[in-house]
Amino acid sequence: MSIISVLRTTRLALASMAAVFAFALGAIESAAQTDEAQAGQYPIMSLGSESAQVTVTEYASLTCPHCASFHARVFPTLKQNYIDTGKIRYEVVEVYFNRYGLIASVVARCGGPDKYFDLIDLMYAKQPEWSSQPTGNKMLMRLSSLARSVGVSEEQLNQCIRDEEMVETLVSGSDKLMSRHGISSTPSFVINGKTYKNMSYDEMAGIIDEALN
Repeated sequence: MSIISVLRTTRLALASMAAVFAFALGAIESAAQTDEAQAGQYPIMSLGSESAQVTVTEYASLTCPHCASFHARVFPTLKQNYIDTGKIRYEVVEVYFNRYGLIASVVARCGGPDKYFDLIDLMYAKQPEWSSQPTGNKMLMRLSSLARSVGVSEEQLNQCIRDEEMVETLVSGSDKLMSRHGISSTPSFVINGKTYKNMSYDEMAGIIDEALN
């Protein structure tokens, strides 16, 4: 089942949310008809040197517990040894299995590239607290509080969570990239064009080292 199909099943749930969520359903449905040119403009967030020999692209959902575990246990060492040293370029493509994941992704981008990675680290660390909220409004309040704690302004939040065009681009672009690389679960990784399932630090380091040699 495609991301668009999964998210369409949330119509009734979305209808009961506050007006701040009204944009999401319409944008998701419009995204299903977005042409490939627009879908190809998915705004990938990245760290590391643009000239790095190896590119690692993570496919993740902010509501995914396995993704949270990866960011707690693997990513810090990976960043220290490979990203900060200029050996790899690290990219993130978000996957949208549910409406909470989509809204979290939008909020994560409210502060732009400078705040994005600090904010998703915090979202993963606090995932049980915000992702278990019984309503979308309460979930958004928790996420907004996290965003403000890393320096995202109220004005930035209000503007980006109502940006229907951005939501269309995120959903359609993510769906296209997932199909292109055969992504069916999270986290998954594309390392220099080859797709891998979730793995330990040692496994990923071995693949990267082989690509560097």
